[in-house]
Amino acid sequence: MGRRKRPCEPGRLRRSRAPGISTRAGRRCTDGGRRSRRDGARHARRGTGGRVSLLIKICGITTAAAVEAAVAAGADAIGFVFHGPSPRNLTPARAAALAAAVPVLRFAVTLHPSPDLVDQILSAFRPDAWQTDATDLEQLCLPAAIQRWPVLRSGAALPDPLPGRVLFDAARSGRGEQADWPAAAALAPRCELILAGGIHAGNVAAAVARVRPRGVDVSSGVECRPGIKDPAMIRDFVRAARAALAG
Repeated sequence: MGRRKRPCEPGRLRRSRAPGISTRAGRRCTDGGRRSRRDGARHARRGTGGRVSLLIKICGITTAAAVEAAVAAGADAIGFVFHGPSPRNLTPARAAALAAAVPVLRFAVTLHPSPDLVDQILSAFRPDAWQTDATDLEQLCLPAAIQRWPVLRSGAALPDPLPGRVLFDAARSGRGEQADWPAAAALAPRCELILAGGIHAGNVAAAVARVRPRGVDVSSGVECRPGIKDPAMIRDFVRAARAALAG
């Protein structure tokens, strides 16, 4: 009789396994806040007549004012960055305090995270979704309930097989660089694609029309300075994104 494989411990690195795509936003628990985030985000993505609408994510949140503005504007998700060099970097504990009881999906956003950082994020922040480069995500063993959003970058080779969900970004994140829209448009029919990279209120309508993504992700495009979100810019972006889909 063969040896049984030991289960992977959440938060630990693994040698090789294709990143799974969970369809559940929150882990199974009795936490009413987690359930309301899952249900609220699902309902927010439905338009009139049950039509699926655009998922809007405000990424790189660092202040309570930005959280409040994103929720009030009708965003479906907010992202918290855990990467030391970024001006948007937070500790997992600080992110958890900012995101407590919000009725939207909460993304952990990382870049080449260490095992210790992964453990801290899982224990202190407990995200609904995890966003990191596809090569990083392949090495992570996360709880099954956490959505996986591998980042594919403009100009990089595509993984085979293509994941069911991807976040398509510019070559470098958080700098206002525009992603390759034609490449994203070619991918969008093949997976659930969130478009990031250089999007703002002034061009989100064109981005949605060109790419037809499942969602849009904005960070520097709603900032008054690096790391600081502007509530008015958040409102304008969400309004423009919703109007783009309606049009």
